Amino acid sequence: MNKTVIFVHIPKTGGTTLSVILIREYKAKTIFAVDRSQNITVETFKALPGEEKEKISLLRGHFAFGLHHYLPQPATYISMLRNPVDRVVSLYKHILREESHYLYDAVTSNNMSLEEFVGSGLAAELDNGQVRFLAGEDARTIPVGDCTPELLEMAKKNVMEHFSILGEMERFDESIDLMRKRLSWALLPLYKKVNVDKSKKYKKSELPQNIVTLIKEKNALDCALYEWNAELLTQQFANNDSTLFTTANDIFQKSEALKARLVDEPKDSEEASKCISIAKQRINAIELRAKLQQSRKQLKKSRQEKSDLKRQLKRVEREYSSIESELEAMKTSKFWKMRSVWLQFRKLLGLSRA
Repeated sequence: MNKTVIFVHIPKTGGTTLSVILIREYKAKTIFAVDRSQNITVETFKALPGEEKEKISLLRGHFAFGLHHYLPQPATYISMLRNPVDRVVSLYKHILREESHYLYDAVTSNNMSLEEFVGSGLAAELDNGQVRFLAGEDARTIPVGDCTPELLEMAKKNVMEHFSILGEMERFDESIDLMRKRLSWALLPLYKKVNVDKSKKYKKSELPQNIVTLIKEKNALDCALYEWNAELLTQQFANNDSTLFTTANDIFQKSEALKARLVDEPKDSEEASKCISIAKQRINAIELRAKLQQSRKQLKKSRQEKSDLKRQLKRVEREYSSIESELEAMKTSKFWKMRSVWLQFRKLLGLSRA
């Protein structure tokens, strides 16, 4: 049985783009999305009958680690991290844009600056939010300011024991290519960035140092988790060549940009259409090559497993032969002969063998 993939979507870490990739990879009827805007909560998932949960191949949404405990089948986790400073700034800008966000009124009615927002303690998201998501459901209810180093260790432990990969927004392409290989996706995860903030306000390079320092102080555990995971990913990426995917995705993104131009400049449609057609052919060729590489790896793995089984069988045969020899030796022993006579005698008397 394939493991159910659980995607812990930490806000403002590139999760919306990843969700689009996942929705394309998994069948719609096997996806369960926790979505508060649709009144589908974690409790909705927990209340599902066992037979419904068994059909889930992808469970995704803004929820903390731990939902595998409510699945009858095996599961594995994926998620993305982001530099804590960038994530908090992005969250602030997102709140100012989205009137439906639960913090919109609190931030706008008080005309909060970024610095005031960071120090406000308005929500747990501002206080080591990434560690909270990965440490578990209970971690999200810890009061602001009360997170401890033990929470960080809990998050690390969960990642090491339950995650196929914890990617990084700053290395998105490498992360999802490794994710593709570890989860054996059939398609290349080609994508266009979704929910991108095009505002140039509060660029990291232009942020006042006191705000950067404040964000790091309020999110010290997130910073430690990010650095720890970055080292892990560097080691993992060193053993993974993502050239094939990045080449295909570059062609795909240029092709999509060309399609967008057609809307504005229809006079170039014939030439652009030819370019898009060529791009599709190149992408198809790269996808085919990727599938061949995956098939070769699976064949190599199957051969290795077959070889291992043969070795195990030979060992069992040797052990069986040794036991047979010992039994034969016992049958010629004085004890065995006396036991045989004793059993015949009991049978003669009509007594049972027990």
